[in-house]
Amino acid sequence: WVFPGLGCRFVGMGADLFGKSPVADAIFSQAQEILGYDLREVCLEGSGRKIVPAKQEAQVIYTVSCGYAAALRSLNRQPGATAGHSLGNWAAAWAAGAYDFPTGLRFVTQVEELLEELVAPESQTMGVVIGLEESTVKSLIAEHSDLWLANWNSPGQYIVGGDAKSVDALLSAATGQQAKRSKRLPTDRALHTPLMQTVSARLREVLDSAEWLEPSIPLISSADSRILRSSAEVREFFGSFLDQPVRWDATIRLLCENSVADYVEVGPGNVLGSMFPFIDNTADVRSASELLEQDVAP
Repeated sequence: WVFPGLGCRFVGMGADLFGKSPVADAIFSQAQEILGYDLREVCLEGSGRKIVPAKQEAQVIYTVSCGYAAALRSLNRQPGATAGHSLGNWAAAWAAGAYDFPTGLRFVTQVEELLEELVAPESQTMGVVIGLEESTVKSLIAEHSDLWLANWNSPGQYIVGGDAKSVDALLSAATGQQAKRSKRLPTDRALHTPLMQTVSARLREVLDSAEWLEPSIPLISSADSRILRSSAEVREFFGSFLDQPVRWDATIRLLCENSVADYVEVGPGNVLGSMFPFIDNTADVRSASELLEQDVAP
């Protein structure tokens, strides 16, 4: 099972869960009790908002993803392993059994609060570059001391992060190099770069004080493709994952090379599924929504 991160939210997401899956409804009720607002209202079209605050978006994506995972399990579907893309790691670790749902929700919330506290508004950002070779993107980054390659999503799709002005300069240069697309992302955080080291240090204090469980299935590190089997390994991964790059392409390629052929995107939409054909077009990727519809169909 693979779990998406920020950017997968859309108005109406999770509608196939609400009132249709008792275990998913229980998760949403638990989140509402903890957070004090109804996450379902943010998901459905009644919210009328295409953009929500970063903390709320993270909370909603984590909860919806956990809801899909719980619904799939209630229909006797089980993963052999889990992997998450950035924010998606929190739901992936919950699905692996590394902690309970409220603990994961607290982690997601505290990460956002640390980012709000420690990152100066508008000082950082991230941008996507599509259609250039990795070597070209790296050469553009090398022209700036405050830029890093943050995400290898798939061949030809890269996320850069760092100082906001430097990101804008790189994106302009990428356009000049005939990139198919070069665009700022709607964020003021340079996630998965060394600029997050202060946040990671504070996050480790939160992680060390939490109650961890031994995972029942492996979590695959999206930083270096390691198989994380113990609570200590999972905790160590989260202690530095904010300042480490996301090597999604390498993670999926390694899984495919090791005969993992079937994947389920457990979360809103199909952002990750759309990357698979560029990484390994032999992989069979389905969304949680597809499987739920299939299992309840007459």
